[in-house]
Amino acid sequence: FVFAIFALVIASFVIIDMPWDTFGVAIIIYAATMYVFECVAECLSVWFANPILGMLQFMNFWFGSFLFAGFLISKDDLFWPFTLFYYIMPYAYYLRSSMYNYLKDT
Repeated sequence: FVFAIFALVIASFVIIDMPWDTFGVAIIIYAATMYVFECVAECLSVWFANPILGMLQFMNFWFGSFLFAGFLISKDDLFWPFTLFYYIMPYAYYLRSSMYNYLKDT
């Protein structure tokens, strides 16, 4: 939660001037997403004997999550096997939830 506070307060709520009533939910969504990425990193670190390979696989997971989040490549433009990545990667859920949280009262 502390990392989420430092990452979101100045950027989102001071500079961009997001509504402060969405602060609590934004912190929970961000912390949950970072927890998922941390769990994947820990699993990949013990899955591979070589730590460099585990780190590279985590970078692949992070890049795939970023790529298939739905804002670089639309879900409608993906073929079926790649649409599966859209549904299982956590960053798409973070983006949709946080944008709904910020823009629900506008």
